[in-house]
Amino acid sequence: MLLELKYSEKALGQVAAAVIPGGEPALWLAEIGRWGITPSSLKCFVLPESIASTKAAGMFVIFPGAGKDLSLRYPYRQLADGFFIPVNSFVYPEVLPGEIKKLMLWDVQVFHPTIGLVGFEAKNELKMPDLLELPEESNSNWLTDFPVIKPYPQLTSISLEADEQAMDAMDALSALIDKQELSDIPQDEADKKTFTQKLLRVLGMVGLWFLLILAVIGKIIFAILRAFFRRGNRPAYQSPKAGWLQQFEKWVSDKLKDIEKQRDSELNRLVKLFDKNNDEALMYAIPLNSPYLNRGTAPKSGKLNRRSLSLNLRGFGSGRAADAWDLGNYRNTLRQKYIDSANKNIESGEYKKAAYIYAHLLGDLSSAAKVLQDGKHYREAAAIYKDHLNNRAKAAECLENGGLLTDAIPIYVDLGSYEKAGDLHGQLGQQDQARKYYQDTVNRSLDAKDYLNAARLKMDKMQDREEGRKVLLNGWKDDNQPELCLKKYLETSEQLDEGIRDVYKNHLGMRKKTAFLNVISDLPELRHDEQLNGIALNMAYEIVNQQTTRGDHSSMRLLTKFLPEDKLLGQDSNRYILRNHRKPVTIFESAHIQLRQDIQWHFLENYHDQLIGIGIKKQEVFLLRANWDGKTAYEFLFRLAGDDRTLRFIADGYAAPAMLLTGKAVPVQTEKRLDAYSYFERELDFFQLNWTPPQALAFGLKSDGRELFVFHSNGDNLCLDQFNVKGAILKGNYCQLNGEPASIYDMPNLRVSSMYWRKEYFYLTGQECLIRMHDTGKMELLPLEAEVLDFSISSPHSALKVAVITDKGCLLVTPGIKEMRPAGNFFAVDSGACFVKLLTDNKLVLASDEMAWAYDISGPEPKLLCEIQPGNRIFKILTVPKRHHFALLEEDERITIHHLPEE
Repeated sequence: MLLELKYSEKALGQVAAAVIPGGEPALWLAEIGRWGITPSSLKCFVLPESIASTKAAGMFVIFPGAGKDLSLRYPYRQLADGFFIPVNSFVYPEVLPGEIKKLMLWDVQVFHPTIGLVGFEAKNELKMPDLLELPEESNSNWLTDFPVIKPYPQLTSISLEADEQAMDAMDALSALIDKQELSDIPQDEADKKTFTQKLLRVLGMVGLWFLLILAVIGKIIFAILRAFFRRGNRPAYQSPKAGWLQQFEKWVSDKLKDIEKQRDSELNRLVKLFDKNNDEALMYAIPLNSPYLNRGTAPKSGKLNRRSLSLNLRGFGSGRAADAWDLGNYRNTLRQKYIDSANKNIESGEYKKAAYIYAHLLGDLSSAAKVLQDGKHYREAAAIYKDHLNNRAKAAECLENGGLLTDAIPIYVDLGSYEKAGDLHGQLGQQDQARKYYQDTVNRSLDAKDYLNAARLKMDKMQDREEGRKVLLNGWKDDNQPELCLKKYLETSEQLDEGIRDVYKNHLGMRKKTAFLNVISDLPELRHDEQLNGIALNMAYEIVNQQTTRGDHSSMRLLTKFLPEDKLLGQDSNRYILRNHRKPVTIFESAHIQLRQDIQWHFLENYHDQLIGIGIKKQEVFLLRANWDGKTAYEFLFRLAGDDRTLRFIADGYAAPAMLLTGKAVPVQTEKRLDAYSYFERELDFFQLNWTPPQALAFGLKSDGRELFVFHSNGDNLCLDQFNVKGAILKGNYCQLNGEPASIYDMPNLRVSSMYWRKEYFYLTGQECLIRMHDTGKMELLPLEAEVLDFSISSPHSALKVAVITDKGCLLVTPGIKEMRPAGNFFAVDSGACFVKLLTDNKLVLASDEMAWAYDISGPEPKLLCEIQPGNRIFKILTVPKRHHFALLEEDERITIHHLPEE
């Protein structure tokens, strides 16, 4: 038989013992000293952490007598001689003291809620002197130099299994209510009836139902006789009793109408009863609305049945049969009475009664849960939120507020709120589990490139400052929030000047130099520390000199921040830029398309004469369809079912007449045809897929657009699998590299990207390589010895070229039949570009966050044609279906169209 501890709201016995948590004797002695009793009178035993660990988790103390009132944190009672359980608990199933005595194996047994059953022999008793160790003699003043006692964690939660019976708190509430029959309540004078009237009324009702049954049987017999005589072509049989039967039916109908009148009288009586005795009225109240009504039909009655005011969550939703009353005009009156009654109970602190009214009478479960939450009945509120409203987040919040942390943690874990789960484990003193969930949150943040959040967790929650600063440094090197990461990194430096020098010397790439100056120029310390300002100013001079040498003046205007007292520096800088910045030619936008600025556009892809985009506004996903004349159409697609960072937009505007939006956050799988009409010359298939293959590294489409190729890892192996749009795998291939099975270790640090189908191969990039792959899985790598930032591939109707932008510059690659070879050396080495796009007619565009450059790549060496200085930050380069044109997506959700100079 398995014995369990069940929680009780009330103490069920006298205090006979207590538990002092913690593994240090100093804590035990300090707590005993607080009690103010003689230590020698106590019996003490050391509690282990578990049956698998002998490490001390606390000390169990038995008092010499019962009834101690010492403000104990963890009091215990003696269920049988030598058998102890917490005072607010009982053993389930119930066991008699004599039976427990027979089951005991040791002299003392303790049933702990989390450790379990622990037993001690008499010889295991811990003597108080054994806890004392004489310190070494010192010269300190023992009257004043008291040791600092480490505080021990406070018990915040006890996790209990749900009781199979009604909840104890609900039963206690029900016992306080004096239930009475409605007939016992004093009636109005007009409604009082004599005993004879009451007796006749009862007999009349019995006779009514008896005669009604006879009428039904008679109808059946007469119907059979009619059918029999008609079959023999005889005149239809006419019952001589037909007139009497009709009169009887009319009499029954009149009696049934009397029931309705009786109901009306009862409802009127109920309304009046609310004004006289609110609690009595609630016992007879009729539910006006409930999600669990209409589960059956009970016999008609003119009486109101008494109901318990107990909010029994186990009975809620059981779908009992009910006699549905037509309340008519009484519905609004009763509803207002119920609401007034609920408000009165809230004002008087009777939150459970108010919750009963909302849940069972008004069918408003949200208000019922809110009332219980306000009344600090957190467990009951959590039960409604979780089981009836499917709001697990609110359920977890209620459990947390009620101190039921061990119940709240699994819900937070299911919701993916790992940081919150870690916080609660920390409150329980379970630091190992807290660190585990914090690390899970860090990993998820790093996967989403949210370096700031990952660093915050490392430094603030995990108390690992150095690891947090490493995360910030990696965020600075990436393209997501680089300036914010650098600012936080410098703020957490012990020596700011050393931190700035280290970044400048070891962690400053060419394309990050302007961003570096932006960050250090805004440091408030520069205004008060002349030495630090001098260091930063020298760095600014060097960076501006390097950039102006190659015609980049993006940092020159920042000099005014380092020399605010020089009032002429800004004018001189502008004059210098105007006089010397003439080559190459600067071009500006020839037109622009303004997208909706309340939507953040995550994906944009050109498809022949139109532009297709995916944007998000407050968890709502929108589809953009625009042409290059500025005509735009927006369509709401769905509301996100999860994290938008799981979305993937799969498109190849040159090759496939279809585009796919996939990810776990897509709630419904659909397929739609974007038809051609006056604005758009071509039609397009658009798919929403609510599935994503696990461990996906790249996605690609072929020319039909209805089969999805996924490059992914399967354990240590790399695979190329072919799926249809419904998620069914059509063909799977293990990838091969140099004739051997390809492993994830052959290409570490692969990032999720797109791959493009050109001339029998898919093309994609790794961190430092260009990859092409046959649909059979055969792979070829071109090492680049530089970190890849972006790549572009020519259209299927042009000579095949691949442009790769790296942290060392741009490289053109010409794939051949047998191998891929670079078409030359790196160019635009110092541009800081991070985006690249191949255009038609041997043109190429590079872009950094702040500038763009156009090159002619028809000759042996790329030739710079012009540069572009947009008014806002650049996010993407787009192709335009017009010769010598391209477009830039800028920070203000504006697409600027640019016309290249023609030779």
